[in-house]
Amino acid sequence: MKWRELVAALALAAPLCALVPHAMAGESTARENIEEHDHDRARHARERGEIKSLEEIMPMVSREAPGEVSHIELERDDGLWVYEFRIIDGKGHLEEIKVDAATGRIIERESE
Repeated sequence: MKWRELVAALALAAPLCALVPHAMAGESTARENIEEHDHDRARHARERGEIKSLEEIMPMVSREAPGEVSHIELERDDGLWVYEFRIIDGKGHLEEIKVDAATGRIIERESE
């Protein structure tokens, strides 16, 4: 899957995926509000220019770690926004790459 197709698919699927755990596990309203708040924080960070979009980050990551992206997360790690990628390289090895979401700089790289 091309990275632009992946970004589009993730953008469309994210709201639905966020609902599945709550429906399956019967999470409380308080828990739902916390997770919704986290999603809103990430969206607002992008709107304020605190983080780069996936469209900006993906070419940077692809140059350093070519392969098929199997998973992407955006999370806060010690006050820093971090994109976490799982990429399967041409030899079938899984690599986890953490990227500073503000700069696109790879901050951690680990092969599994």
